[in-house]
Amino acid sequence: MNKILLTCTLLALVATVAGLDTCRAKLLLRLHNIERACIGLKRLQWDDSLAAAAQTWANHLASTGNLEHSGTPGVGENIANAITHANVVSSMFRMWSSEKSSFTNANPFPDVSIDGGPVGQYTQIIWAATDFVGCGVAKDSSSSYLVCQYQPAGNYIGQYVFLPSDVIYPPTCHPKPADTY
Repeated sequence: MNKILLTCTLLALVATVAGLDTCRAKLLLRLHNIERACIGLKRLQWDDSLAAAAQTWANHLASTGNLEHSGTPGVGENIANAITHANVVSSMFRMWSSEKSSFTNANPFPDVSIDGGPVGQYTQIIWAATDFVGCGVAKDSSSSYLVCQYQPAGNYIGQYVFLPSDVIYPPTCHPKPADTY
C-alpha cells in the first residue's frame, strides 16, 4: 500500500506540469461510475483519445484563465475550475455531481431541474447513451482546470437522460426519503 501511495504521490508531482496522472485518471473514472451505479446505468470506459483532447483543452483554459467549452462537435464536455489545493480534482468533480440534488428524470432534457438549479454537468455524467470518458487537468498560478469529454455526447434537447430500460443493474444508492426533499 505504501508503495502505491508513493507512486501516486510521485505521479501527482509530475502531473502538476504534465497533466492528469494515472491515479487521478482512475479516480475520475471511478467517480463517474459511482454516480452511474447509483442509478444502475452501465459503466463508462476510459478513452485515451478523449483524455488527450480534454488535456489539450484544460491546458488552453489554464493559459487563458477563461472557463469556456471547447465546442468539439459530437463530444460532450464538463469543465470546472477551482483554487488549487489538495484533492482539487475530486472537489471539482463534486461540483458536477452535487447538481443531482436539483435533477429529475421526469421530463426530457433540458426540463430536468426540479428547482431551477444547474444540472447539465451531472446529466452528462449519467447520460445513458454515453460509453466513454477521458479527462485532463491543468494549472495556472492559482487555479486548476478540469475537463472531461464524453462520447457519445449527452444533453440532447427533447431526450430523456435515461429510460427505465437503461437501468441494467440494481441501483447502489438509495433515494432520499420524501420528507427530506
